[in-house]
Amino acid sequence: MSNEEKILSMLTYLTTKVEGMEIGLTEVKTDLTEVKTDLTGVKTDLTEFKTDVNTRFDKMETEFTTLRHIVAKIEIEHGQKLSALFDGYAMQREITVEMRDNIKLLLATQDEHDTRIKIINARTEKSA
Repeated sequence: MSNEEKILSMLTYLTTKVEGMEIGLTEVKTDLTEVKTDLTGVKTDLTEFKTDVNTRFDKMETEFTTLRHIVAKIEIEHGQKLSALFDGYAMQREITVEMRDNIKLLLATQDEHDTRIKIINARTEKSA
């Protein structure tokens, strides 16, 4: 084999190798395009997910604020009702003490009247 034939053989070999590499490179480019497309889909999904999470978080925050207002209102109303209840108990106690004093006074008056009646009866029986 002459030098020219060797060179031609080497060139043919190299051409075949370069063509194979070009085919491989085309496949890599196709795969890379698919990866980019998939990555774009992932980015879109992630953006949608972030939006959904933010929307839900905003809704939860609004509901939490509403609940805080409701709890505050309940606490105020409960406090007012307890205050009214204690005022009622205090008033009832005052009435009970006043009635007890009145009963003691009435019993003392009754005892005094009983004593007077006994004295009058005793005088009446002596005069008779």
